[in-house]
Amino acid sequence: MAIAGLRGSLPPKPSSNKTKPYTQRIFLHVFANADGIAFAEAEAKRLGGLIAQKRFDWSEVLPEESPQLKTNLDLTASDLVGKFEKDFFTRKARTPKSENTWKTDYEAVYRHLPNKPLAEEIILELIGKTEADSRQRKRYVAALKQLANFAGLEADLSGLVGRYEPKPRDIPDDVKIVDWYEKIPNPQWKYAYGIWQLTASAPTNYGIWISASTQF
Repeated sequence: MAIAGLRGSLPPKPSSNKTKPYTQRIFLHVFANADGIAFAEAEAKRLGGLIAQKRFDWSEVLPEESPQLKTNLDLTASDLVGKFEKDFFTRKARTPKSENTWKTDYEAVYRHLPNKPLAEEIILELIGKTEADSRQRKRYVAALKQLANFAGLEADLSGLVGRYEPKPRDIPDDVKIVDWYEKIPNPQWKYAYGIWQLTASAPTNYGIWISASTQF
């Protein structure tokens, strides 16, 4: 079941570099059922009153979360990434595939972070170094957004993804595949080509080589 929460313009958290209220989320840790929605409405009115009286205090609103938020945002990038990596593999089984995903889509991005506490300005600067509307830009935005969410950092990256779309692959039909198979003079390469096509292992992260000692 979904969890209820609030979203609105709130004063900066103690760990934030911002000085003016901005849109933030508050997780209420109640289910989004009838009782949870009623609680959320009452909490919204209560917080609105505190803000109007200038008595709003993050430590009172989220006493159980405030220490965690401060801790995550006080960590250096390397420590934060290490913590996020543990969380990543808690949610996903550690397999060769998931490890490759971590190294390619996450670690390859995070290694460029300066070793200081994460901040929105650092994220924006790093994304700005990538080419607009590129695959790299899309990967950086996705990876850094997840890290920011994990740290409890509000960072608006919605307009930075761009319009990157992977180029369509020109896959030959069966007639062309058979035609090229017949044109290969070397029986070893012909065999390898046939196996390659039968197993559909043609993506670029695969390759074929033949050892001189291979027997056919």
